Amino acid sequence: MLVVLTGAGAFVYLRVRYALDLRLDEDLTTQSTQLTSAARSGTPLAAAARTGQGEYWQLLDSTNHVLAASPGLPAGSLLTPDQLNRALRQPVRADRGTLLPISPRPLRLYAVPVQPGTAPAAGQPAVTVAAVRRDQRDEALRELIGQLALANLAALAIASLVGYRLARAALAPVECYRSEAARIAAGATGYASPSPPPTTRSPGSAAPSTACSPPRTPRWIGSGSSSTTPAMNCAPR
Repeated sequence: MLVVLTGAGAFVYLRVRYALDLRLDEDLTTQSTQLTSAARSGTPLAAAARTGQGEYWQLLDSTNHVLAASPGLPAGSLLTPDQLNRALRQPVRADRGTLLPISPRPLRLYAVPVQPGTAPAAGQPAVTVAAVRRDQRDEALRELIGQLALANLAALAIASLVGYRLARAALAPVECYRSEAARIAAGATGYASPSPPPTTRSPGSAAPSTACSPPRTPRWIGSGSSSTTPAMNCAPR
């Protein structure tokens, strides 16, 4: 039961996270396309980039130095040295901050080389970085995790209660028989053994037993007659 609930919860979580990430990636792709086109044409990024609330950008050189950036970002580069080395060759997606514990400034980054396959000199535009905050996305996932955990616990509690009552109802007769057998084995009184049914005589069976009693003396025998042994009067019981 726990495995099934955990699997179902993981499936729901992954589907919701995929949908939220897809929306973020689409926004980042649109923003990065504008930034990269402006950097390649020499247009100032501040005029070309159309950033909304929670959207940022940076222009880096090959030494990870910030050439230009949108307001509201820290002075340093958003990319680590390893991320910059990969971004000089191909687009790189990365996250800053964690889902749990809660980060003060969670960001989704998308770095694209200005001139793929080349290493511009220091001080020349090399990589554009588009960034968007993940606050709403992370908050939605944290709420989903909490709701799934509560739902799984409630389902386990209900299933355990129902299973306990069913098992108790099924074992009640067995427990009753066991208790009665224990009382009989301990010498309890008041238990009448069932009487055997009366037997019927079938053809060819033995005759029933008889009880014999002395017959009465006939009236015609006088008191002066000699003493004789009376015959036995036998009749079946």
